[in-house]
Amino acid sequence: MKEMEKGKHRSLLAFLVILMASCILIAPFFIYGGSSSPILPLCSHLTAEPVQSPLPAVSAKVEHQNETSAPPPPRLETSLTCDRSGFSSDVCVLRGVVHLNPSSSSVNLASDGGSVPPQLETIRPYTRKWDKRLTQSIKELKLSLNGADTKACDVIYPVPAVIFSIGGFTGNIYHAFNDALIPLFITSHKFQRRVVFIILEYQTWWLNKYKHIISELSDYPPVDFYRDNLTSCFPEVTVGLKVHGDLTINPSPDLTVQSFRRMLDDAYRHVPGPLQPAAENGKPKVVIIFRQGTRAVENEQEVVQLCESVGFQVEILRPTITMDMVEIYRVINSSDAMIGVVGAAMTHLLFQKPGDVFIQVVLLGTRWAAETSYGEPAKKMGLKYMPYTIKTEESSLSRQYPKEDPVLTDPDSVNKKGWDVAAKVYLQQQAVSIDVNRFRKTVTNAYKYIVARKRSI
Repeated sequence: MKEMEKGKHRSLLAFLVILMASCILIAPFFIYGGSSSPILPLCSHLTAEPVQSPLPAVSAKVEHQNETSAPPPPRLETSLTCDRSGFSSDVCVLRGVVHLNPSSSSVNLASDGGSVPPQLETIRPYTRKWDKRLTQSIKELKLSLNGADTKACDVIYPVPAVIFSIGGFTGNIYHAFNDALIPLFITSHKFQRRVVFIILEYQTWWLNKYKHIISELSDYPPVDFYRDNLTSCFPEVTVGLKVHGDLTINPSPDLTVQSFRRMLDDAYRHVPGPLQPAAENGKPKVVIIFRQGTRAVENEQEVVQLCESVGFQVEILRPTITMDMVEIYRVINSSDAMIGVVGAAMTHLLFQKPGDVFIQVVLLGTRWAAETSYGEPAKKMGLKYMPYTIKTEESSLSRQYPKEDPVLTDPDSVNKKGWDVAAKVYLQQQAVSIDVNRFRKTVTNAYKYIVARKRSI
């Protein structure tokens, strides 16, 4: 009998071991995938409840269900520091057991025994802090060290978090990269993808549009700060993003604008889809970006014919807010040159390969914006930048204003009246009819440069 009892115990023990192993292996699949299984009810008392996040977080209730399931978390140095010296953004870092409390729009932590004096900070984590009117549209977060009651952790994450906003102007592609994606790369690069992005002004369409970049920067899906009322805890939280300048990164041994460019290649190059057709007879390929509405090229066909007559194979691109970024990347990345009128669409220069040619049509009154926002970043990326600055008679403004008007004769004086005034005149009211005879020199120089470069490779 004793031998039979021992056999039963051994069988029961073996069954429990198999059950627990099965739970460990399959529970995450069914929890994160939203599926059900007949074995899950048996596993329910072994998993962290409630499971509210798609991330591999650990419920704080686990330690009460199984005291020996995991060692207690290590004691972390507690600190709250803020760098407010930047022109474009503030960045605060909290270290310790950092509590995110959506119900109070707060990020809190407490030191052991409360020995550290209370510290309170506020921050609106968007990268245009100098624009006070815009910044007011961004949610303000309250940060505290020993300054607020810290609720018990409902969910504990084993990796750091970065909190930032995708509100403001980020619906515009220039601002998507300049205000969010490049600063996010700068800020999160050191975490080597082991980081959770917590989003303010969460917009599903925006995250879908840039999902390949986001997933290249983090192993975890982005989280809406206000998704639920659970208190989530992290060992470190960075609030706000670091900014180095217009579409640029201050070079360091492991962080450059070229490394950002390589990240874009990694994000888009391996996405399944149709291949770009090879150039005809080995011709250099130029992509011409034509705008709709403001800053349109009034003689598109003449410009296309000019490029073809010089020897280019021409592809026309008309980007829209709904166009797939992978498609745009493939068109531009497979080309040797890009031509376009100053404006947000020139942000696509980020998809060009180092050594490619970038021809920017610089309109009347836009020289500073064109050079600062696109010309200088293009050169830092290793592109061959060839600006084409139009003459007054090529601008549609020459037909709208008298010849002696300062809009035509003294654009600097108009720009000094402020961005709102200048943008209304030079960006919203202006179109261009390119003098193709004059433009031919720039296009020909680009063609010769590309042909010579290809021969030297």
